[in-house]
Amino acid sequence: MADGDEAVTGLMAKHVVERGVHPIYPYGVQYGAGAGVETHLAALLFAAFGISDVALKAAGLVVWLATLALVGVAATRMAGRWAGAAAAVLFGFAPSGAEWSLKVAGGHGVAVAIALCAVVALESGAPAPLVAALLPIAAIAHPIVAPFCVAVAGWLLWTADRASARIAIAAALAGVGAVLAVALRPPAGGVWNPAAGGLAPLEVASALPALLGGLFAPNANARALPPLRHLLVSIAWLAAIAAVAVRARGVPRRALYLLAPLLVRPVVRAAELAPRHLLLLPPLGCVVLAAGLARSPRRRLAVAAVAALAVAGLAVHGDVMTDPVVHGPEPQDRGVLRANVADVLAALAARGVRHVYCADPMFQWNLIWESREHVLVRWLDPVDRVPDYPAQVDAARRAGLPVAVVVRAAPDSPAFTVLPPVPDAQIDAVFPPAPPPSP
Repeated sequence: MADGDEAVTGLMAKHVVERGVHPIYPYGVQYGAGAGVETHLAALLFAAFGISDVALKAAGLVVWLATLALVGVAATRMAGRWAGAAAAVLFGFAPSGAEWSLKVAGGHGVAVAIALCAVVALESGAPAPLVAALLPIAAIAHPIVAPFCVAVAGWLLWTADRASARIAIAAALAGVGAVLAVALRPPAGGVWNPAAGGLAPLEVASALPALLGGLFAPNANARALPPLRHLLVSIAWLAAIAAVAVRARGVPRRALYLLAPLLVRPVVRAAELAPRHLLLLPPLGCVVLAAGLARSPRRRLAVAAVAALAVAGLAVHGDVMTDPVVHGPEPQDRGVLRANVADVLAALAARGVRHVYCADPMFQWNLIWESREHVLVRWLDPVDRVPDYPAQVDAARRAGLPVAVVVRAAPDSPAFTVLPPVPDAQIDAVFPPAPPPSP
């Protein structure tokens, strides 16, 4: 089942198929042009196989499989075929992929894949301007990779041996960036922007344990430490990468690959930091780890290390398959019960309700998407990511149609419930009226 953010991607892809619109950025957001790739890929799958969660998530799987291939190629270019095979095995069974090999989360995966294209080009000895041209494309796909792209651009300029080479690199960066700025201009308005407003070092320090401890855990949306069994596996993967990185300190480009993704802090508010903001680090970590093991004189030990990490990752994958919840960004980072979504929609259908007020800013998208827009839902804010939804819900209530209010069953519960009829005055007090629908 799609989480709340993925449900927005599903609705966008549905609108491509049914309305002929072609969104590039996520609804209500002014960043993440990679979402347009995910959306249109999902739309193709919808057209071929019908609109479903499986088809939607398959779009994420296609992007992840491309990333898997790029990981193998990057490691092969770096340290030979054994390293390429080892990196592919590591990334294929990495516990971080248990959920995120299927995510269509607003361009995250697309940005990672394009950034890895730049790594492959760099490791293949491609001309520096070509590598530089890929960096703005990756950055506009999603800003989580923008700091990495800035660091690689700086590396290219620093290591260029001639002034003419630096000019060519700068021209590639500026030229591609200018074209993208014109061609992929973001929408004029947006209702959500988690961009950083200050350094907040204490908040960053408090977020670090969950950020690093969850780096190789399945739930990259979590802002708390993962369950102990997942935490131990994540730490083992981190320790293996750290051990190889220390031994490879004489290869500065590998240090760049591991350190540059950590510069994401200026892009995201400290209070919003989650492992998904370091999504580029696991594939790069697998590349560097495999390259380091490939150079080990103790090949049997290297093979055993890859096998042990892969088995641990596979165990996490199996464990996640029994999880009854789907994880999304806060407030869904602790999970939303799949069965509960069906129960709420069944309760609404039994009451003949198609218009809902929901106090949760993510669950609303689950209900709209899983009902395929048969049920329309609005949140507290009358100006939402799709302005027509809250306007239509308010209009239905004013017209005397049945409406419902959906809230969490308990403050810390992942389940939601449909309240008994709520007085209009109480609804008005909590849900300010929305503006009229757009023409």
